[in-house]
Amino acid sequence: ILAVALAASVRATSIATDGALEVRERILATWVAQDRTAEHNSRNVLPEIGEQTGEASQAGIVFRFSETVTGTANPFFRRVEVRVFSPRYPDYAVARLVGYANRVQR
Repeated sequence: ILAVALAASVRATSIATDGALEVRERILATWVAQDRTAEHNSRNVLPEIGEQTGEASQAGIVFRFSETVTGTANPFFRRVEVRVFSPRYPDYAVARLVGYANRVQR
């Protein structure tokens, strides 16, 4: 009985640890996506239309990101979609953010 209880306890701990790791990765990946959109807006230069890939580090984890920039009806705005992939799931976007980059007219 004790062995069964200990095995169940170890299994529950393992599941909780995996869940915490996944939540941590999702939060860090979301920060990467937010950083990418904030970087575009801080330049006051519209990003080029098209796709771009790259890597960004957050809390010691290197994430791969993919950006898709498209035009909008307003020539001073661009739609930026950022997808972030973790090293554990290289083909699955653990975070996705859609934002808009703008250029302020002076």
